[in-house]
Amino acid sequence: MPDFRNITRAVLLLALLAAPAHADEEEDSSFDDDPEAKRCINTTAIRSTDVIDDNNIAFYMRGSTVYLNILPRRCTGLGRERRFSYTTTVGSLCSSDMIRILQDGGGGIMQGRSCRLGVFHPTTKEGLDAVSERNAAPPEAREPSMPEPQEIIPDEEVIDSEDSD
Repeated sequence: MPDFRNITRAVLLLALLAAPAHADEEEDSSFDDDPEAKRCINTTAIRSTDVIDDNNIAFYMRGSTVYLNILPRRCTGLGRERRFSYTTTVGSLCSSDMIRILQDGGGGIMQGRSCRLGVFHPTTKEGLDAVSERNAAPPEAREPSMPEPQEIIPDEEVIDSEDSD
């Protein structure tokens, strides 16, 4: 029998991903849409992370909990580099905290662009797979629109207005 709670979470996460991000919003409204979302997680409970793309990071916690963090704005380069750093002073990583992309530099690893985290949505492996599949699918090809054909008049048929006087 399917676990409807996990299916509901996956559908909710896909709906949140499909919602447009508004650059002028300071507060992440997806917190209101997901009653199980958390603004902060304990850093000592983070087992590992997985950068999915420029907009999504999976946080694997000790035990079996997994959180999907949907960044409020695209973090260009995060999906390519697939690694980041963060600093906290209170032992919690929160939606108001910034991460720094880690990049290969001439003499080692350098910190790059900063990006703000979103809220942490509890999810499942199936939910993460759905996000990954959605992002891996190539865009649907569309036939380009062509202008309507126009009649072309050969030069010898064009009447010069000066000659007709």
